[in-house]
Amino acid sequence: MHRKSSIYTALLFAGMALFASSCMTLSGSAPAERAIEADLYKSKVLSVRNIMITPSSLVKLSDGLDHALRVMRRSELSSVYVVDGKMKLSGILTLSDAMRAKKEALALSEVLIRDVTTTTTDVLVEDIMPLAAEAFYPLAVVDDDQRLLGIVTKASVLSSLI
Repeated sequence: MHRKSSIYTALLFAGMALFASSCMTLSGSAPAERAIEADLYKSKVLSVRNIMITPSSLVKLSDGLDHALRVMRRSELSSVYVVDGKMKLSGILTLSDAMRAKKEALALSEVLIRDVTTTTTDVLVEDIMPLAAEAFYPLAVVDDDQRLLGIVTKASVLSSLI
């Protein structure tokens, strides 16, 4: 097992060295500029598929408001993605909207934020950077049928550049 582990480690370091040398040939500029160019290069080849994550909690529209509040409390979240029975994105529920709905006896569907910024798995990271920077909530990653596949946080966009 140790031999197999050292082979994998050697291959990993060889791959890293190859990547580093290819980044150095991108430009004859100073090391800091080459690092920036390498980061920008990553954003041009990585897609949303490579950086999306699974939301820590989801609520089904049919689960209702009380369940949504329990999920947010248990998960220590101030907002949660809401989907229908087929995982189609319905919107985002914030804690403040859920509390307002409870107080005013409104249905979960009446207080959802439905104008959610979405993207698909094949979009390049470079193309979602402006959206992610300005979005108040993580970007929802959906398929052609608007089913929620994952989310892209600002942190996942930034970490993809490192």
